[in-house]
Amino acid sequence: KIIVIHNVSEYKPIKNKFKKDYFQFPNVENILIYVGAISKGRGLTILINIFKNIDQNIGLVILGEDSMYKNDLMQLVNDYDLNKRVRFVNAVKPDEVIAICSMADVGIAPIENICKSFYYSLPNKVFEYIQAGIPILCSDFPEMKNIVEKYSLGEVFNIDEPSSLIEVINNYFNNPDKINSYKQNCFRTSKILCWENEEKELFKLYNQL
Repeated sequence: KIIVIHNVSEYKPIKNKFKKDYFQFPNVENILIYVGAISKGRGLTILINIFKNIDQNIGLVILGEDSMYKNDLMQLVNDYDLNKRVRFVNAVKPDEVIAICSMADVGIAPIENICKSFYYSLPNKVFEYIQAGIPILCSDFPEMKNIVEKYSLGEVFNIDEPSSLIEVINNYFNNPDKINSYKQNCFRTSKILCWENEEKELFKLYNQL
């Protein structure tokens, strides 16, 4: 018998001591945020390559640790003259990630299909976005797609088709009613997909041993 215990965030009210100005978020109408590893296969190069085709009122924040790959991405942003719309934020303490995500309008998980581990992944960022109360845009891979569609939390795209990514991002902000619905669903789901519920299943498993 297989029992799955999800590695998800705790449910707790957000106490945000930060402001967008502190992290120098782009001065645009809508903010898209990516959190997590800044490395190959995360879709960040693809995202930056298509960002010149994204509406000027949409900005991107990339939150993660420094790396050689991050340096390459920063150079790419500079080459495309996207510095005013794409900003890099240094890694923060784990318990601060959700608060920072809550300052954005939507979270993105553009994972690439470079191996089975990535294709079947259900990254922490998905649950962090949910706890932050922001909708999700993600690659249409089985596990992520299942969560996003089951709870109606956002939109999915084909990471192998740049036009799909462009269309989903540009069209997302054109439907305020749908966005509001996604946000309400995130708040409801944050009380379901949280560690407080997962640990009950873990303890139940221990008690059976």
